[in-house]
Amino acid sequence: MRLLELLLIVSSSLGLIYTLVRIHPPRLSVILSSCSIVLTFLHLLVEGYRWQLVPAYLSIVTLLVVLLWRYKRAKTLIENSRWISGLRKIIASVIIILVLTGTSFVLPTLLPAFDISPPSGPYQIGTDYLEFTDQNRVETFVNDETYRKVFTQVWYPTEVLKSNFHPYLEEPEESLKIITDLFQLPSGFFNHLKHIGVNSILKAPISNQKSRYPVLIYQHGYSFWMSQNTVLMEHLASHGFIVVSIAHPYETNYAYTNEDKLIAFPFNNEMLQKRWNEILAKVEVSKLIGLIIDTESVKKSEKYERRMLNLTPYMQESVRLWADDGSFLLNELDRLNSEGSHFLSGKLDMEKIGAFGMSFGGAATAQLMIRDERIKAGINMDGGIQGDLLQNSLSRPFMFMISGNHGFLNNVHFQRCEKEAYMLSIKGSKHLDFCDLNLISPVLFEQFGLMGTIEKERMNEIINEYAYAFFKQYLVEPRGNWLPSFEEVTIKKRNIN
Repeated sequence: MRLLELLLIVSSSLGLIYTLVRIHPPRLSVILSSCSIVLTFLHLLVEGYRWQLVPAYLSIVTLLVVLLWRYKRAKTLIENSRWISGLRKIIASVIIILVLTGTSFVLPTLLPAFDISPPSGPYQIGTDYLEFTDQNRVETFVNDETYRKVFTQVWYPTEVLKSNFHPYLEEPEESLKIITDLFQLPSGFFNHLKHIGVNSILKAPISNQKSRYPVLIYQHGYSFWMSQNTVLMEHLASHGFIVVSIAHPYETNYAYTNEDKLIAFPFNNEMLQKRWNEILAKVEVSKLIGLIIDTESVKKSEKYERRMLNLTPYMQESVRLWADDGSFLLNELDRLNSEGSHFLSGKLDMEKIGAFGMSFGGAATAQLMIRDERIKAGINMDGGIQGDLLQNSLSRPFMFMISGNHGFLNNVHFQRCEKEAYMLSIKGSKHLDFCDLNLISPVLFEQFGLMGTIEKERMNEIINEYAYAFFKQYLVEPRGNWLPSFEEVTIKKRNIN
């Protein structure tokens, strides 16, 4: 909850309680109502209106109405109201106080207007959008001869100090409608995100402190969006990485073009629905996922995974498609790096490339690594493996992050890794804790069982520190004792000297 919001809620609630409970209109009621009015104007001017604070606004209106009525009659409202007496007076006051003050605190807590903390690295952060068209591939999700596009957002080191507000979501009205439709929530439910700013500076010049920077390729969760891990992206960029996040057309809900314009992808696309039906409509798939999570035996898990892959051919097609998008993107970045006219030209260290992803994007990261040797290290953030990994093994350093309730997820592939491998289990976390949704509505998602009990800032710190330390170790500067230590994290290691 932001400072002015908190002060507004406290002053209006105290004023309402004091005015309704006391018989005579005390001076303190007038002071509190005056403070509430001033705070309301400041809040609307600086932080902006949001519907979660409507009860607080109503508290102020009620407070003013009561005070004006008392001064007009020269007696208290309660003394002059013949229809309210005794017990009714007490009940009416208590109901008003409980409803308005209670909801004033509850709604902003459920849907907080959070701040994204400044990253800990030495660099400021720039961001921009890049769009590429693959002339050698036709789009899978449409029937015409449209070429496959790859949309990206890039975060990178800069030396420009942040001065202007840049929103967490570009074109927030449209993007928020798409997100609420995804979760089947009322329009405007997440409108508080319009007031969330980021630490990135749009189109800032890239830093010249180093001649080149290592490159990281990120892949989002299925039907999520390319900025879903902005907190992590900014952290990595502040420490000297160029992070490029891919938006996979039709399997993301929206993306941005080179001109920073939003493009939406319809959820009712026929090919997309076939993929969702494989995930949601097949009871056996859910049972197999549960068995994989609960089974320690590598041999049994392989059998369950193979059966699951056979039941989901469209999803297997998608994970290969995403890997192809990743390889194509690397080709395009290599081209930009040598052109000389782009702001990234000459700044991409194409000998030091890592990849990571959350959920299905984590599976696509593993698929990319077995198909493209340019990727030197990778991280899968709580994603079950799809694609061709059962027929292959990871031959370069890899880290699996799994939530606390995902047991033996990916144990098969961890055991078969040929190089350094790490399996991190984060106690108290669940799947959606691995993205920015853990800040957007932590209490609400936790109540619905979509997030764990781990404190969300702590969760972000854990993800940030392990991802940065891992990529620094295998792309930048090998060190001896490099793994961070958190009491919530249990680590298994393989092939470590």
